[in-house]
This record gives sequence, structure tokens and C-alpha cells, in this order.
Amino acid sequence: SIAVVGVGVDDQGKRSNGVYAFGLASTGQLRRIAKFTAHDTAARDLFGNHVAMAGAGSSVAITAPGYNADQGAAYYFTCNANGCRERQKLLAADGKPGDRFGSSVDLRSQLLEVGAPEADATSQQAAGATGAGYVFVRAAGTWIEQQKLGATGAQSEPYPALGSAV
Repeated sequence: SIAVVGVGVDDQGKRSNGVYAFGLASTGQLRRIAKFTAHDTAARDLFGNHVAMAGAGSSVAITAPGYNADQGAAYYFTCNANGCRERQKLLAADGKPGDRFGSSVDLRSQLLEVGAPEADATSQQAAGATGAGYVFVRAAGTWIEQQKLGATGAQSEPYPALGSAV
């Protein structure tokens, strides 16, 4: 009953961000119920670049891959017919500027994955291997980073841009 549309874009160096939420009216039409950003985002952060929804639109993950010099962030919101409320900000435990954490996102009821195509996969990675996927699980209402997915030193094939899509 809720649709969320992100507008985090980088158009020839001019970055902008925001998200629109639409609710299903009794007429069967979608009507705009809110336009919002996260509590700490700026246009350069590209908030709304990727959006994932679960639970008929009531649970929403929204990314900002440009946050903190492209380190990236993801935000978890809950939505209802009156709008959307920010619940949690997610960062990679080992994140650093340039990782682009939040370049992709997927959400299921208790599982959230965020891609970071410029992150180092592991400290033992093969030369040239970049990119990672971060898996978060929800426990007692809080998202907790569970695992980082990426190439290991035992794998000879590098995975450039792993995390571009999840």
C-alpha cells in the first residue's frame, strides 16, 4: 500500500537527493504522502540513489552512496499512510571514504544486504580484487552487520566492482 521512489542522482557533477513516498488512496490511485531525506544527509550524499522495500512497503532501506566522501551509508525507515520515519542508520564496520557503500541494496523481512563496489573485499584479497556485499540481520528491532561477502586470498580471480548489484 506504500510506494517509495528515490531521486538520489549525480547529473554531470550536480548531485541531488531525496525520496518521495506515495500511499494507496481509496480510489485506487497513489497519492504523495511525503518527501523526505535522512537526518544527516546533504545533496552530495545521493540519498535515495537506491531503495528496497519489504512488508507491503512498510519497511524501507534507502542508500546514500555519496555520504562522507563516498564512504556511503544506508538508512532503515518504516512507512505508513502518514509518511515515513527514520529508524536506523547503517554503516560498514570497516568502511572508509571511497567505498561507495550503498551502491545497491536489497531488503527482506529480517535480512538486508548493501553493496560497496569500491570496498576492499578482505585484508587477504587477491591483487586487484575490489568490492564487497555487507549482510545485516535484524535482531530485537536493530540491524546488525553479520557478514562481509567478497573475494578471499585463496581465490585467484579478482571480483572488480563486486557489490554493484545485490
